[in-house]
Amino acid sequence: MAKPYYLYSLTFPNRKRYIGYTMRPRGRMQSHKSPGCNPTSLVRRAISKFGLPKMQVLCVGRRKYIATLEAKAIEAFKTYLPKYGYNGMIGGVHTQATRANIKAALAKSKAFVAVRQRIGGWNKGIPHSAEHRAKIGAYHRGKPKSAEQRAKMSAARKKAWAKGKYG
Repeated sequence: MAKPYYLYSLTFPNRKRYIGYTMRPRGRMQSHKSPGCNPTSLVRRAISKFGLPKMQVLCVGRRKYIATLEAKAIEAFKTYLPKYGYNGMIGGVHTQATRANIKAALAKSKAFVAVRQRIGGWNKGIPHSAEHRAKIGAYHRGKPKSAEQRAKMSAARKKAWAKGKYG
């Protein structure tokens, strides 16, 4: 028999909520408050500000059912709106405002920028096979590109030509 999943709600003193689901309620509460939790997380910041709220289990069931209920509960309680709660998304889909906040927080993070540069460095100088280049071309062919994208691509090609990467 499959292990049960729990749909839960965290209600903070400012009357805002967070709704989520888990297999291990105690472990999930520990992860919400642990230092390893994403420091830009809205729930993490609320816990830092108000302290750990009590977890209220709303429902128990199979994963698919609970995941569906989570999205419905988030919409019903409007916890995806900053006025009512701390959910950044409705059942797995980030809101536009949350995406902007995440992007801004990551751009400020020196560690994130360093990791991206290190990962980018790993792939430099590795030539792609002709088959792989054909797949990349097929993927991008026909997709509309903005003027800004075209300008960036042109600058990158000119830079590569200057370095002697082509021909």
